[in-house]
Amino acid sequence: HDILTAEVLRRRLIPVEHPSPHENALKPFYHALATNMPQNRLVRVLHYGDSQIEGDRISSFLRRRLQGRFGGGGMGLLHAVPHSHQPVNVRQTNSSNWSKVLLSELPRGTVGYKFGVLGGYSEIVVPRRSQQRGGFNEAWIRFQRQGAHHLTARNFSQIKLFYGYNNEPFIASISYGESIHDAYMTPPTPKASELKWQAPIRFHNFQIDI
Repeated sequence: HDILTAEVLRRRLIPVEHPSPHENALKPFYHALATNMPQNRLVRVLHYGDSQIEGDRISSFLRRRLQGRFGGGGMGLLHAVPHSHQPVNVRQTNSSNWSKVLLSELPRGTVGYKFGVLGGYSEIVVPRRSQQRGGFNEAWIRFQRQGAHHLTARNFSQIKLFYGYNNEPFIASISYGESIHDAYMTPPTPKASELKWQAPIRFHNFQIDI
């Protein structure tokens, strides 16, 4: 039996399969990597898979290697409500009045089939009593950096909130260092949109309040 060494693993590598007739579908992406183009332009990678990528298993390895060689950082896209297992370098929690709607459950949610690239979305559940009385409803999402400081996935510098199809206005703010640092008054929005905040590297805990 072969001893499991780096050379043995290299011999067992299986190339990415490109289905016919789209053998060149990823050629521009490979060209960008080979010519060092990511140093000058933003390149985003979406990793789709089944249960083998739960808990950030395969994705974390690929992310670490790509970010280590070509730059960049952060975890990428996350549900407002953690979906299955948590990613490796970010600990996420949320208030109990969030509800997640996954692709397998559509169209149970309030926005039909607008489920996005994550195959689902999250929404704030408004109690029926609050609907009758009117007034404000509050929800929050918290993020905490985890792992060693040299890990690129934990060293994100921005936080974006993708939202949309809300019939009522809302205020969204971000807090870190025990202070609120920025807030948006968001009107009713009949389409997908985004809010963006800075996330200084020296802080470890962040909270979005809605």
